Amino acid sequence: RLLATQLHADMENIRQARLLERSQLAAMTDALTGLLNRHGWDKAVEAEEARARRYGHPACVMFIDLDRFKQINDEFGHAHGDAVLQRAASVIRNAVRGSDLVARIGGDEFVVLGVECDVAGAEALYQNMLAELKGQGIAASTGLAMRDPRTGLNAAIAAADRMMYAAKVRQHATNKPAPA
Repeated sequence: RLLATQLHADMENIRQARLLERSQLAAMTDALTGLLNRHGWDKAVEAEEARARRYGHPACVMFIDLDRFKQINDEFGHAHGDAVLQRAASVIRNAVRGSDLVARIGGDEFVVLGVECDVAGAEALYQNMLAELKGQGIAASTGLAMRDPRTGLNAAIAAADRMMYAAKVRQHATNKPAPA
């Protein structure tokens, strides 16, 4: 009876640990796309920055902002907009490597962290993602930046965001979709 009681307690502890893991994962996952959310992204960036500092691995950051997303929601409804977000998430996730991190950090903003990715690898990854988006008819403004060991990932994130914003401004100025 003592062994049965102990076994039951152990099983309950395992069940509780699994529930905790699931709730922590849910807290870091975007429910619509299944990608990391802002909280999950922040945690992943923190962990990757520590690894990059420790081992000297290069990394890149890509920002993706869907063009005319508000117009899509206004013209076709939010259910259609959600489907576009899900499709974009799938395209981005499939365009990058399994080791890379992908997050939806805002309404129609996605970000990719290319881990252990040098300049040539980052450019190839970026071009692949652009080609996949274009091939699926998804217009997006994008930005790419490399992690500089002196300034870290947060500076690369800010630089990629600025590049994406500049592409968005150019796209609006010409009133044409940004090249995907």
